[in-house]
Amino acid sequence: MHARWWAQVFVLVGLVWPTVALSQAPVLQSPVRCAMQDVCWVVQYFDHDAGPLAADYLGGSRSYDDHTGTDIGLVNYAAMAAGVPVVAAADGVVGGVRDGMQDWGHQTLDQEAVQGRKCGNGVRVDHGNGWQTIYCHLRQGSVTVASGEQVQAGQVLGMIGQSGLAAFPHVEFGVLHDGDQVDPFLLEDGSSLWSSAAVGQLSYSPMDIYHAGFADRAPDWAAVQAGDYANREFGVDADALVVWVEMFSVKEGDDVSFKIVAPDGNVLLDHSESVQKTQSRIFRFVGKKRPGDAWSAGTYQADISITRSENGHTIARERTISATVQ
Repeated sequence: MHARWWAQVFVLVGLVWPTVALSQAPVLQSPVRCAMQDVCWVVQYFDHDAGPLAADYLGGSRSYDDHTGTDIGLVNYAAMAAGVPVVAAADGVVGGVRDGMQDWGHQTLDQEAVQGRKCGNGVRVDHGNGWQTIYCHLRQGSVTVASGEQVQAGQVLGMIGQSGLAAFPHVEFGVLHDGDQVDPFLLEDGSSLWSSAAVGQLSYSPMDIYHAGFADRAPDWAAVQAGDYANREFGVDADALVVWVEMFSVKEGDDVSFKIVAPDGNVLLDHSESVQKTQSRIFRFVGKKRPGDAWSAGTYQADISITRSENGHTIARERTISATVQ
């Protein structure tokens, strides 16, 4: 598979490397410094399907047609504004950089405006022996390195952003060998480029509950993305208690369930629904209006789950959150 747009965005810088075996590959660390499964998630993987469909390295659906990188996304725009570092996955020399392109945020993505610069703000690091790593969609003004600079594994290159052809805040991490794009999770010989620590950090899940919270009214999805529903404390006079959730990589037929348990242990709400359409990302919420004049004070617990039955196996992902009413 030959290099595509994100591999062709930077001016090459001539480098001289010591003579070593061409088969020698870098051992990669995680390219992000964040709490995985809390602030960051692997959203989409490299596409291994040669046809019009898509399949990730384990044959799952966490990819899309012709996707040749690994997308690591953020929980919301508040995390992007706070700054989540993108770091060099291995020692090397910076071969090219770009900065200064805008982050789209909630604006409509103008694909014509990023033609030829779809990677957005980014960095390319050369590791020798034909190996390169690419870091795309960095936040405007965040790039901290320059072409020709030596970098060490774990050194900050910039911050996760939404520049270039990016519909949400994420870094697209790519790997090339001799100009060909490869999947760091699965090489042709069945091996991986990741270190054991990175394997643990970037562990695979066929679907994910990546963001959930409470609100006192029907939540607005744009406001959720902005981080406006971080509050978990409500007054006894709140109009309602609503649980909202965002999920990755759901399939038609998946079962999603919500349960809210009151401070006294009674079930306030128990709701289940079946996913009607396969989607890479969904937003759902359910809730209960205030009973009478006031809620009972105390801690309310919400249990959220998504369950998939496939090929005789059942896979479930669960998340529990709580809110205080006083």
